[in-house]
Amino acid sequence: MKITKQKIVHVLRKLHLLQLTDDFRYLLSLKSTWWVNRNFSREQPNFIFPPSYLSYDAYSHTNWPVYYYTGIANARYIAHLITANLSEQSLAVCEWGCGPARIIRHMASFSGEKTFYLHGFDYNPSTIKWCKNNIKGIDFDLNTLNPPLPCKTSSFDCVYNLSVFTHLSEEMHFKWVDELQRVVKPGGLIIITTHGDNFKHILVGDELHQYEMGKLVVRGEIEEGKRCYVAYHPEKFVLRELLHDGLDVIAHYPGPVIESMPQDVWVIRNNKSA
Repeated sequence: MKITKQKIVHVLRKLHLLQLTDDFRYLLSLKSTWWVNRNFSREQPNFIFPPSYLSYDAYSHTNWPVYYYTGIANARYIAHLITANLSEQSLAVCEWGCGPARIIRHMASFSGEKTFYLHGFDYNPSTIKWCKNNIKGIDFDLNTLNPPLPCKTSSFDCVYNLSVFTHLSEEMHFKWVDELQRVVKPGGLIIITTHGDNFKHILVGDELHQYEMGKLVVRGEIEEGKRCYVAYHPEKFVLRELLHDGLDVIAHYPGPVIESMPQDVWVIRNNKSA
């Protein structure tokens, strides 16, 4: 069944109908989550939820309980990786590709005895505008699809991103790895997620062979950076091609690491000198 679905998606992509189909799925999502969102907003009267169109653009759903609970779970997990691998008490932590703040808004709650100074970047102007207007105590700035980020070299102790490299071309992979290394302090962390072996079963045609050969698999025919522009990352590609000298893997956790995070997680130390 999953292979059949992927073949349909493949045809829609080739016919340039995938975005139109996704717009229709958005309307269906609005209808199916209206009641649960209405009830959940009453249970959480002081919690500000993003507009449904921003949620769907970032997460492929408009379900507010999912936004709320997965944001908490993922923030707890990422915060643990940071506090376990950085000894400083005050840490400048950045989420690149923050979307409508699903994770970053919860990060301070899981910093433990440390203090997180939080900064979020995203390339969607509407998302950044909403974050600035609604999420307090966190700095937000707009970036573009291409580097650089609008910040100085060695600005952060840690930059993390969930499901950002999964929507970039091969060329952009290398550009952004270099940029993340630039903005992270020497000795700091870069945490990324990738589509690893947990997603092999949805590859079709020559994609699986390419993946098994250690090559990045990219499904394009749609605007780069969008959810439907998808990349799949064999371990060999990440280790042998993407991560160059000065970027040392502390840990690689094949997905799913937790229920709400099905992708591989890579914890990387920036050992390049200033």
